[in-house]
Amino acid sequence: MDSKLQVRGDFYSSTIQDDMGNFSFGSKLFEAPYAELTANGYFFNEVEGELSSGTLSLRALVDLSDKTTVNVNVLTHLKYQRVQKLVEGGMSFKEANTQAQKELFTAFGLQKYEDKDASSLSIIGGTDESAALIAISSLLIVDRSEAALTEYLAKLCKEFGDNGAFTESTRQQMEEDRNALAGQLSAVRNHVIDRYEEIGLPIEVKELAYFFDWDNDGVAGNETLQEGQTVTLETTELQVPNQGGNYTIKITSPVPVYLEPLISEDDESYPPLISDDYFSTNIYEGLADASVSLEKSLENNVLTINVSPLNSRTSKEASVKVYDCMGNEVGEVKIVQEGNPDMPLPKLGETGKTVVAGFALELAKAFSQWSLMEQYYHYNKEANLVSQYISPDATIISDIWNSFYRANRMNLMFKEAEAKQLGVYQSYFDVWNALYYYYMVVAWGMYLM
Repeated sequence: MDSKLQVRGDFYSSTIQDDMGNFSFGSKLFEAPYAELTANGYFFNEVEGELSSGTLSLRALVDLSDKTTVNVNVLTHLKYQRVQKLVEGGMSFKEANTQAQKELFTAFGLQKYEDKDASSLSIIGGTDESAALIAISSLLIVDRSEAALTEYLAKLCKEFGDNGAFTESTRQQMEEDRNALAGQLSAVRNHVIDRYEEIGLPIEVKELAYFFDWDNDGVAGNETLQEGQTVTLETTELQVPNQGGNYTIKITSPVPVYLEPLISEDDESYPPLISDDYFSTNIYEGLADASVSLEKSLENNVLTINVSPLNSRTSKEASVKVYDCMGNEVGEVKIVQEGNPDMPLPKLGETGKTVVAGFALELAKAFSQWSLMEQYYHYNKEANLVSQYISPDATIISDIWNSFYRANRMNLMFKEAEAKQLGVYQSYFDVWNALYYYYMVVAWGMYLM
């Protein structure tokens, strides 16, 4: 190609030589100052951790006078049309490439890496620039088939080629993709490392979270603490009277901080069949939950905490945590609020009544089956009922155990929840415990030791 990026009619082809995507034109001497390179083939999907099932074509424009090694990647592909347009507008290739490079890296908040040309970047370099390339590649690939990726890249190239930036709708799409990718970044990094280890090339990959603009301020990597940086809270503990109060705490931080993480790793754990929250609300009649109730806000690095009066005979504790956008805890304010020992004892509320009725019903089932089993033994001489109905795998045995166990689980969970609030019904729970524990020990004690 000439200085206006017009094709001079010379075409050359080469095949990929190895699993790392290397290619060569040998010692061929190119007379034209510039060249367009097109790479077509299968690729490694770092998000899924597997080779693609379809092919992808990527392009690059390069200055042959100062290049002996060229990498064709998504960054060279994205800026291809932009360089062409700027050259058509009168810029030299060097000027156009410099501007396109700056615009492209700025679009991803990675302007600190704009001085290193995209055609020199490789994912195996182990550098910050290599990690930036992996981050952008995974951002474009996530949740897309090969066909969808090709279509998406065409759209991005057109937008960036025309304006040197992406449209608002595309930026919103990238934000959604970034958030979808957030919980997979560790896996993406491991996929790349494992892939190259498989083909005999150990590589290093930087932590990818630092190469995304999580808070949309136009700069990637400024959202998390670097080595030696700390977040300082004006105070980390509040002693609050029973009637509550309002508090403000100044925060000094080199990075943006939040009361909730903007991004967090995927949580693949499953919730319990009966959640702890179920037992901790509406325990008492006509009385709000006996725990610290507060409202919190954070603006201009000033944390405001409004603590409501506490309906508890004893003191209670709570905390307000501060995070960076990736969900790393960077600060905490512990709150201890005084109780009111003179407050009247409440009756059980709707949750309390429901839970007590629930484990009482399970006990009733267990004792009913227990009584039936006793009758089998009592009348055994007349009808030989024991051998007929009682055996280690008999349904009646498992039914008794399951009912006792369910009652025990509900009782202990409710006991723990009530202890964290007023703790006025603990002796009643102990009586229930003694009641069914006695029968469980009688029946299964020798097997539980």
